[in-house]
Amino acid sequence: MLEWAVDNLYRRTSEEWSTDSVQADPLVQLLIGACAGEAQEVYENIQNTEDRLLNRLLRYLLPEVFHLPHPAAAIAKARPRTSSCWIGNTHTLLLRDSEKELSFTPLFDTKLLNAQIRFIGTDSGVYDLENTKDRYVTRNNIESISNLLVGIESPEKLKSLDKTTLYVDWSGDELEKRKLLSALSNSTWTWNELLLQRQNGLIDDSEVDWQTHFSPEKDLERRINKQFLRHFHLLTHQNAPPELEASVLDVLQDWLGQQKSAQNVAVQNINQWKAVKGNFTWVKIKLPYPILLKDVEKQLTISLNHFIVVNREKQEKDDNETYFSRSIGLEAIALTNENKRFHSLKGVYNQIKNEPLPYKPLTQLVKEKDQVGYSYRYGGVGRLDNYNAWQRLDYIYSVFRKEQRIQSIFNHLGDKMSLDEIHETIGSQIDRSKSTQADENITQESVYLFVNPGRNTSQIRVKIEYWTTDGEAANGLKPNASLIGNPPIAGLDQEHIQLVISPYGGKDRYSEMEKIQALQDKLNRRGRVITAQDVKCLCYQKMGKALKGIDLRSYFETNKNTKNGGIQRAMEVILKVDQSGDTNLQQLANEIELTLLDESIGTLPYKVTLQQIKVEP
Repeated sequence: MLEWAVDNLYRRTSEEWSTDSVQADPLVQLLIGACAGEAQEVYENIQNTEDRLLNRLLRYLLPEVFHLPHPAAAIAKARPRTSSCWIGNTHTLLLRDSEKELSFTPLFDTKLLNAQIRFIGTDSGVYDLENTKDRYVTRNNIESISNLLVGIESPEKLKSLDKTTLYVDWSGDELEKRKLLSALSNSTWTWNELLLQRQNGLIDDSEVDWQTHFSPEKDLERRINKQFLRHFHLLTHQNAPPELEASVLDVLQDWLGQQKSAQNVAVQNINQWKAVKGNFTWVKIKLPYPILLKDVEKQLTISLNHFIVVNREKQEKDDNETYFSRSIGLEAIALTNENKRFHSLKGVYNQIKNEPLPYKPLTQLVKEKDQVGYSYRYGGVGRLDNYNAWQRLDYIYSVFRKEQRIQSIFNHLGDKMSLDEIHETIGSQIDRSKSTQADENITQESVYLFVNPGRNTSQIRVKIEYWTTDGEAANGLKPNASLIGNPPIAGLDQEHIQLVISPYGGKDRYSEMEKIQALQDKLNRRGRVITAQDVKCLCYQKMGKALKGIDLRSYFETNKNTKNGGIQRAMEVILKVDQSGDTNLQQLANEIELTLLDESIGTLPYKVTLQQIKVEP
């Protein structure tokens, strides 16, 4: 900036006076340098003012989730020992390796069944998942799938499938995967010839609770559920399955007899099916339209007892170490942790009466001094008052740091006498103190919760439950890593709790650029994707620095969503990255595609692909 101002002043003086400024009087050159220095200072002050105003807007207008770290998410599987087993969303599953110890908890309360998927039937044949050597399969690699049969084997008869989840995945071509999952999300399910009630995903977003709508915990549930919406199918049928007296052989032969493309059954398969004994529940899935899939036997996965886990751990704290403010009549409780980062608040309870405390805006909490309640501040949506405790705490903290920084600077001056050396020392010390302060802001963040004890302070003893996370530290763990229940879970086989996919999506905090893009999205578009620039902003917001470039391409594809087929125009979003095979980036690309399909106001379908950047030798 300074060089630009000097050059500009020299050029302007040369144009005004028609002289060579380089040969001008030294006093003129001194004045030009002084004016350039003043212009630089004015420019920097304006820039700093804009930055402060922008940061204030980001602080007030963005939801809490943009100010807090994000836990990494993954899919895990487990094996129960009893007929059914529940894992609560607060139960800790530890992952230990040679470098670090990470904590995971289920995202939702999960019901596990002592059962497994034994048979999968298609339009062309039946796959016995237990006998990997002699399977009855079609000879053609490409199959047209319009119906699926799922045989669930269990030691005892299943009394109910209510709250049970079926996990579906496709490990083959990405386009085939999208077609399969899209068709399954609109399919009709029956079990033992009775209509089976189910829903896509693990929660129902149609009902909104405005008390918790802006909570980071609820936002995490909605966001992760949206990513795996088409993979998980939650069965909500509360009644017991109808009795089916037919044997395994009868069911499978009847299934193949109904399929026009099924081949004749080999004798060895009939003998194997005759020998199969046990309790089976049969689920039939009718797709809305046929889809072509390649190598179904190898690529298709339908499983029970899979669930979503996130890198978080529940912490508890009571009010035995609190500060009581006589000026506003509140208790201020600091929620801190030495090794973890605060993510969200789970609940506040009165331990004496064993009841939850109601949440209230801080203005209402201060005004209604006789009523018990709590509030906490971390900026964001829902701010109904101008009492900013964070701003005051940050101001006090900055005053102490400034005094300490000035003292540290003069202690390091020593016997340096020259002006240049003094300027150099002061500059290096300020830069070092700023970097140290930035590091401390990341590793030692605190959240303060305010509690109004009301009239009967003797009848209030507060317990706070909140979530902490490791942020980015949990990303990229290898699949099949073992998890250990802490404490052990009754009815669960502790040696068979594993990660199915690598955890991804963990973030320590959003960068300033990501916050600005999110603010533009909230103010200008209100979350809707309208233009090509909106698509690019969404991609950069999701992937950050990992995204090196974006290309948008219009093309035509076969329309599988209609009965008569045909072709339709579509839009391909090509994301250029360094490692296209990175699991974390692939999951983020899937999340971007789902967001575009849901939030774009256009009618074109989107396909998001990763493209690896060629490295020049």
